[in-house]
This record gives sequence, C-alpha cells and structure tokens, in this order.
Amino acid sequence: MPELKPFRAFMYNSDLVPLDDVVAPPYDVISPSQQLDLYRRHPQNVIRLILGAGKDPYTDAGGYWKAWKRDTIIRQDDAPALYLISQRYSLAGGATRDRTGFIASCRLEELGRGTIFPHEKTLASPKEDRMKLIRATDALFSQIFAVYADPEHYIDTRLQQVMNRAPDLSCTSDGVLNRLWRIHDQKPALELATFMKHNRVFIADGHHRYETALSYASDRRLHNPAHTGKEPYNFIPLYCTNLHNDGLTILPPHRVLHDLPDYSPERILKGISGDFSVETVGNVDALLEPGPWKASQIQFGMALRGDPKLYRLRLEKERMPQDASIPAVLEILDVTLLQSRILKKILGMTDEDIHTKKYINYVIDPSQALRAVREEDAQVVFFIHPPAIEQVKAVAESGLVMPQKSTYFYPKLLSGLVMYSFGEE
Repeated sequence: MPELKPFRAFMYNSDLVPLDDVVAPPYDVISPSQQLDLYRRHPQNVIRLILGAGKDPYTDAGGYWKAWKRDTIIRQDDAPALYLISQRYSLAGGATRDRTGFIASCRLEELGRGTIFPHEKTLASPKEDRMKLIRATDALFSQIFAVYADPEHYIDTRLQQVMNRAPDLSCTSDGVLNRLWRIHDQKPALELATFMKHNRVFIADGHHRYETALSYASDRRLHNPAHTGKEPYNFIPLYCTNLHNDGLTILPPHRVLHDLPDYSPERILKGISGDFSVETVGNVDALLEPGPWKASQIQFGMALRGDPKLYRLRLEKERMPQDASIPAVLEILDVTLLQSRILKKILGMTDEDIHTKKYINYVIDPSQALRAVREEDAQVVFFIHPPAIEQVKAVAESGLVMPQKSTYFYPKLLSGLVMYSFGEE
C-alpha cells in the first residue's frame, strides 16, 4: 500500500514574480528553442533549475535554488498540505477537458515489488543527469505522475468538494489552465490517504526521476547514522489521478526516422508488404481516426520521403507473430509490433539503436511529424495510436514494461508549480 502524507511544498512567491512566467514543462519534453524562450521569459524561470545551459548546469542550479530561497523568490509553505491540481485543456478539434489529481508525499519503495509499478524502461544517461541535479540541489522541481483505479470516483468526488472554493493560485502555460488548492483539513487528507492504502499506483511519467530518487535515498540512508525513516529523502512528491477520470488523455509519440543507411522508399514498401497489407489514404486525419479495426488488427500510418502518398499498414491477428519471448500482454501493442516487425526486422535496427534514439525522434504533433518528412531531413514517419489506459495498467501489473516512449500523458505537470526538498521538513 502506498504511504502518502501531506508535506510543506516550496512554491514561487507570486508577490515577487508572475507565476505564468516562471513555470515550465518537464525537462525531458523541452526543445532547444523552447529552452531558449524560457530563459528569455524571466530571470527566475525554473528552466535554470531543471535544464541549465551553463558549463556546469548542476552547480548553477544549486546556486539559484539557494539564492531564490534566501531572497524569498521561492518560499516554503508554513503548514503541511495535500495539493489539489486541476488542469483545463483542449485537444485539437475537441471539447474542453479537466483533469484533476492531488499531490502528496509518498514513501519510496522498489518499483514493482510493492504497490508502485512502472510501465516503461529507464535509461542510464537520464538517471545520471538527474542524480547530478538532485545532489546539487537536494530537491525535485516537479512531481512523479501516477494513476490509480477508482471506478466509483470516490476520490474525484472529494476533490470536487474542495474545488467549490476559489483556488489558492492559478497559472496558464501552453494553453493549459492550471489551478491549485491546498488541502489542510485533516478529514479529506485522511480519506485520501486511507483510500490509497488499499490501492496500487502506476507511474505514468517520471520513471527516471523516481529511480534516481530511490538511489539517492539509499545513499543518504547509508551515510546517516541517525537515520529514522522519517526524513524527507525517504519520500517523493507524487501526483495521483484516477485512470477512470474523463480528463486523462494519452497521446501517441509518433516515430520519425532519420539517417537510415541505404534509405529507399521502394525497399521499405517491399519489406513491409511481406507482413502487412498496405493501402493509400488521403490525409493524416484518416490515418489517426479510431475505428472498429482496433479489436482485430494492428494498424499504423506511414509517410516516406520522396513519396507523396500516405499509407495505412494493417496486420491481421492471424499474421501476428507467435514469439514466446514476447509476453502476450505486450505482443498485442502497436508499439511492440512496430518495433519488432518493422524497426528491427525490416529496417535492421538493434535494441541499442532504439534505446539510444540513433535513428528515431519522437514527435507528438502529427502535422509536425509529417512536415519533418515532407519539408525537412527525416526519411520515414510511423503514425501510431495510443495504448488504452487499461493496457498500460495490465502491462504494469504483469511486472513488465512497455517499449520506450509508448505513451505521452497530456497535459504534462508543470515544473516549478509545486517543489520538494529532500533535506527540509
């Protein structure tokens, strides 16, 4: 059972800095151009903490963190609280949605061995990067994103009651309205914690930061002869949202390929036609629209540089691989079959090529992905469909992980909105 409790968060002082100008997306989705824009936006933007541009960004971040707290640019809440977050957003061509969840301090535990489960693999390089940052600052500047199952909406109902009053603060970033309420009352806090004791949570975003914090806590424990288990480094800020919440959206990271050796549209089409049925479609929207094929087929979209057509690739169930090395819960996923049947078998990529992104960029916006092939240097784009949240849950419960970049939970949680110190109560 995940152990959750209120904590004293660090937040920007809105009397001194405009909140809209100092928050940022998570570090791992910020492009170089967006990084530069955030640097220019405000001298105290959280970008200087999470993604520095200097020769020693970690030491710089530690200096900023210390100075901004000293100057009360960032200050710690007086009393422990849970933090209710509402994010209002709109998808392209869709209605407005609201996703609600709460942030609590969660005791760290080994992933997959207790009640906190991962769904994606982690890589050594990002964990090394985040470890350097944690050691320099002794802090986290955003939360781990987790989902839990509450089909009866027990928690959602209680969060809605809190939202009957005006939010404590709000800001808008990338078109998403973020509102926050502090929950100081013991009754709702106890109800949330008690409910979660009988539940399990599945990490949606933040695998690298979670594993890094776990290693950091282990190191702190070994070097603290007075360790009690109650120190802040034994916990991590966890954002929890109901996987049955109507506002939960998963977008697919489309695969944009570049620098493939011996690239030839004809060779790729010939290789793919051996396993997939191939047909042309008129536009990207037709490729991405959901349909009844989902129950019995795997489907991708594809565009090739030097070929003006758009292709729909279908793989019938009877032609799906019976590979004993791939568990059934993974074998039926679009991203698994794309990786095994096309990226590896047809294009000859190795696991290392895929893990290091040697030939792959991941792009969320389908128009941007297509533009990369039509107008830029990319050679192929594969348009995929997102997995259902039930599939994410099934993979995690099986003790397995999805291929890299299988999901993109939208909207992202903001860095700099609610911050956590591993060293200060």
